[in-house]
Amino acid sequence: MEYRVFAADSSMKIYTLTVTIAPSGSKEITAFSFPALGAVGVIDQENHTIAVTIPYGSSKSSLVASFTATGQSVRIGSTVQTSGVTVNSFGSPKAYTVVAADETTQDYTVTVTNALNPAKCFWTFGFSSLGVAGTVNEAAHTISVNVPHGTDVTGLVATFSYAGNSVRIGAAQQFSGVTVNNFTNPVTYTSLSEGQ
Repeated sequence: MEYRVFAADSSMKIYTLTVTIAPSGSKEITAFSFPALGAVGVIDQENHTIAVTIPYGSSKSSLVASFTATGQSVRIGSTVQTSGVTVNSFGSPKAYTVVAADETTQDYTVTVTNALNPAKCFWTFGFSSLGVAGTVNEAAHTISVNVPHGTDVTGLVATFSYAGNSVRIGAAQQFSGVTVNNFTNPVTYTSLSEGQ
């Protein structure tokens, strides 16, 4: 657009006006996930962190992240990241740098952890002092043990193996080959997974 400025003596100067919109300074990661693992990241915009929990036993190497960002590009170090394409190892936290259109940057620290082991089952159960092994029915969550006729069942020590973090009867933690229990009536064992 041109502006014409006239002086009192009728002379004139022409000024050309150019309006330029400054490039955007927006540089946020707004979504982050590992779709192949069904894992969605939790983004903390205040602290610029992203926490992703992947399923128990999943490898942290060779992961492909899908993400959306408001900047013009995203990179790790000097490597440009392409959502749904770029492969990275997440054995340690990664710094994702979002570059805005105005060339300013913002780092996001992405930390990937494995979920705790959800296993909580008995593999074996018996009374080694009696030389008897029980039958574990995992589907029904039952264990049956036949002991010799005349056995005093009021103070038996069970031997067992299990998947999980711990085994309890009520609030009392049980230790294979150590804890004494009364088996006059059915006893309910609780197998706890990690984190329980």
